[in-house]
Amino acid sequence: MLKAFQHEGKFPYNSHEVPEAVVEYVARQVDVPHEQYREFNWRSRNSSYQRQDIRAYCGFREFTRDDAETLTAWLSQAVMPRAFRAGAVTEAAFGWLRAAGIEPPSAGRLQRFVDSAQKQYDQHLCQTILERLSETQQASLDGLLAVEGTTDLTEVEGGDLVLRGCALQQLRVNSEKRGVESVAQQIEKLRFLRRLDVSETLFADVSPHVLVRYRERAATESPSHFRAQAVPVRLTLLAAFCVTRMAELTDALVTHLIDMVHHINVRAERRVEKKFVAAFRKVNHRAFVIIRL
Repeated sequence: MLKAFQHEGKFPYNSHEVPEAVVEYVARQVDVPHEQYREFNWRSRNSSYQRQDIRAYCGFREFTRDDAETLTAWLSQAVMPRAFRAGAVTEAAFGWLRAAGIEPPSAGRLQRFVDSAQKQYDQHLCQTILERLSETQQASLDGLLAVEGTTDLTEVEGGDLVLRGCALQQLRVNSEKRGVESVAQQIEKLRFLRRLDVSETLFADVSPHVLVRYRERAATESPSHFRAQAVPVRLTLLAAFCVTRMAELTDALVTHLIDMVHHINVRAERRVEKKFVAAFRKVNHRAFVIIRL
C-alpha cells in the first residue's frame, strides 16, 4: 500500500490492482512470502490504521466536503473548457488532488464530481450565449422548431426557397448527389441559415471541441426534446448547430463544385476524343480508297 500510494497518489481499490511482479519484488525486499499478500484483509481495522500512517508519512490527508466544492469549481472553470478527450478531466482531477496532498475519493464518487463540474460549465456557458443573443436571434432560432407545412423546399415570391416542415430536420439532411439541383438546395440552406443572423463570433471564446460536442447533441435530439429543454440550453444548442452547419455546407458546396467541374472536364475530354477518333477513321478510309485507285 505504501509503494502504491507513493507511485499513484492513491491506495489500490483491492489487492488485484497491484501486479503480481510488483508484489514479488517488494516481498523479496522485506523478506516475506508474497503469498501472504493475498491473505491480507483490505477492509480490516488494521488496514485503516495503516492507511492513516501512510497518509501521514506521505504528507496527505483525506478528502473532505470542502475539497469537493473546490475541486468541482476548479474543474468547471479551468479544465472543462479545454478538455478534448475522454478521461482528460478525471486525469486532471487526480493531478490536482495529488498536488494538493489530498487522497482521492472512490472512482464512483470522483466521477460524480466530474459530472457536476460538466453540468456547471454547461449551465454557465449556455447562460452566457443566451445573453449574447438578441431577441430577434432568439426568435429566429426557436423558429427552426416551430415551422409547420410541407416537408419540401418551397418557392415563394421573389424566387427564394424557404424550408418548410421542421426546418431543423431539413437542415440536417446532406445531399450526396451530384448535379446542379443538389448544389442549388445546399445553397438555399446556406442562405436560410445566414438569414438567421447567427454569427460564428458568438462562440469566439469557446473551444472548438466544446462547439463540436454541442453540434453533435443538436444533430441527434428530436424537435420535441428541444422544446422540452430550458431556454438557455435550447438556444445554445441551436446556435451551435447553425454556426457549424454553415461551415459544413460551405465545405460541401466546394466539394460539389469541384466534382461538377471534374465531371464536366471528363465529359469534354471524352467528347473531344470521340471527334478525333471519328476524324482519324474518316481520313484513313479515304487514303485507303485513293491508294487502291
